[in-house]
Amino acid sequence: MLTHYFSITYVPNDCDNELLAGRCIAEFHKFISSLRLIENNSFAIGFPNWSEQSIGNEFAIFSDNSELLSAIKYQPYFNLMRNEELFSITDIKLVPNNLPQIRFIRNQSIGKIFIGSKKRRIQRSITRNNKEHTPISNEDREFDIFHKVSCSSKSKQQQYILHIQKNITPRTIDSKGSYNSYGLATNSKHLGTVPDLSKIPFYYEEKLSNKNQ
Repeated sequence: MLTHYFSITYVPNDCDNELLAGRCIAEFHKFISSLRLIENNSFAIGFPNWSEQSIGNEFAIFSDNSELLSAIKYQPYFNLMRNEELFSITDIKLVPNNLPQIRFIRNQSIGKIFIGSKKRRIQRSITRNNKEHTPISNEDREFDIFHKVSCSSKSKQQQYILHIQKNITPRTIDSKGSYNSYGLATNSKHLGTVPDLSKIPFYYEEKLSNKNQ
């Protein structure tokens, strides 16, 4: 269960939210990898200001371990951006216990609809079959809203794209809180959810209203 979190807000009004989200994810991923939590990661990320137009200017990290969460908070990139007054970073906070759950998903199927991915898979098919033919690509699929986030791996010296979707009404809740090494859910193996921080203003309004009754 994710009991604590902190959030990062990108300060500039005209910043590239997807670019900064990618850099935050890369820093998070590097930390998780250093702990060897690739397969059993219990840390998660979220985007409280997600909209149809943008992934939003806020990046949240969740865990049930407040000490390790604090260690992530003081990673070099986050420190640098905070010192340059480009990031505003909250304290470690308790998650309100009645927030609804949502799921942020890395959907790798989306990447397969793009031309570069199709060409690579066609070439692999040709190599496997050792035949000079072009397999038919039948992938005219439609996807719900997603945002593309570019990340970089210093160890592998390469760029890659994460296609991220938001599911506001997950049919299943993974009680084990399983996430991939990017802190995201997947379509099948990792089904962890995160608290919907966008509902916090309503949580406090409701709490105040109940107190006054």
